[in-house]
Amino acid sequence: MVERTRSRRGAGGRVDGGGNYFAAPKDDIDFVPTGCVLLDLALGGGWAERKVCNIIGDSSSGKTLLATEAMANFLQKYPKGKARFRDVEEAFIPSYARTLGVDVDKIDFGSGDAPILTVEDLYEDLEAVTAKARRPEFYVVDSLDSLSDRAELARKFDEPTFGGNKAKQMSQLFRRITSLVEKSNVTLMFISQVRADIGPFASARGTKQSGGWAVRFYRSQALYLSTKGKIYKTVRGLKKPLGINVRAYVDKNRVGLPYREAEFPILFGYGIDDVAASLDWLKSIKRLDELGISNTVEKGELLKIKRQYTLAEGGPEVPAEEITALVKKNWYEIEEQILPTRRKYGG
Repeated sequence: MVERTRSRRGAGGRVDGGGNYFAAPKDDIDFVPTGCVLLDLALGGGWAERKVCNIIGDSSSGKTLLATEAMANFLQKYPKGKARFRDVEEAFIPSYARTLGVDVDKIDFGSGDAPILTVEDLYEDLEAVTAKARRPEFYVVDSLDSLSDRAELARKFDEPTFGGNKAKQMSQLFRRITSLVEKSNVTLMFISQVRADIGPFASARGTKQSGGWAVRFYRSQALYLSTKGKIYKTVRGLKKPLGINVRAYVDKNRVGLPYREAEFPILFGYGIDDVAASLDWLKSIKRLDELGISNTVEKGELLKIKRQYTLAEGGPEVPAEEITALVKKNWYEIEEQILPTRRKYGG
């Protein structure tokens, strides 16, 4: 009988042997933080650099906000790097981004004289950017669904179309740019909306993305966002929405384990409430006591602790760094207990 034991951590914190490769931080891949430690862990470390990342979700589920926080974290990691935002939807509001603490002056929004309107425009812009990129760059497109193609723009409004041309252009776009991104210093992030998928060939999820299947094949990370409800606060007897609760589901991941989830609140004018998400998760696995907080703490008392960090209702008793460290420790311990520990072919 073969004895199966837990493999030990090797140099650099890596776990040696079997599926435990995924149960420790990876030191051979660079990541950009998402702004939420739980989401970083679900993605395998954050947004993978020099890869194609895709955020998909319903309207008002935090897609543009996640991209904005990604750019902010990228610029903090690489002060001399370049962030580019191609606002096809005209949905980005610089003044709001500034309230979140984003240095908007360091973001390139492209040329107003030559806006990105079509798939062809996007390819030409990306080709020029990747050819000249020497320092790390972060390139966001918001969104793929808003892109047209030149054939569509050339048609009259009432002229019939079968809608297949854009899908072909998308496929050609991703075949060409994937290798360009991989060889350059550019991290590419696409934002996508979801459409209702109806008919006899509808998917089990009930939703789909426009523009064909190309993005599904060529992206390295795919994150689906959905809202779980609003967050309210009552002031002087008036109940007002303060934010939303979001569920993030990792549908595809070439740099980590897929099908992981993270839940977090987004507060209007603040962004992702990372500490609140961490405290809720630690409570769900009954590890709050390691912070000196009872695992049976009442909802109102835990809410008061969360707001010490975000709503300036007092100084926090536990440093945010300690909370983050505890979340990471428990996340990796859980993954290590789930994943196989034995190498299939020995060695």
